[in-house]
Amino acid sequence: MASASANPAAPKSYALDISGDSGKPQPEGILYPIKRWTDGANVDYYVRYLVYYADGTTETGTVPWPIHFPLSADPFAHGIHHMPLPGPPAGYVLPTDASVTPLVKNCYDHRYDYCPIEREAS
Repeated sequence: MASASANPAAPKSYALDISGDSGKPQPEGILYPIKRWTDGANVDYYVRYLVYYADGTTETGTVPWPIHFPLSADPFAHGIHHMPLPGPPAGYVLPTDASVTPLVKNCYDHRYDYCPIEREAS
């Protein structure tokens, strides 16, 4: 009687090579609305943020100034949370008892139109 038998093939090894230079990691941030109100044709927000710096560290905090958008272009209403953080509005004065994070302080001190996600050079 003949028997059918097969020898198993040698095991194969696979590896995923994702090495390469994809450039310097880019910082990015996420805004989370914590208070919303409308003012005429605009919608205003107070927000919290979470940023990821290029070196891999993170920072989170509350932005003390309101940010606003036209009602018809409200990014939060469309599920968009990755966007540049608008700087303080003209004439905005930080409350004297405000405790601010490094990102907010840098943006406020320089009155940027949009807050850069970078640490201020010492």
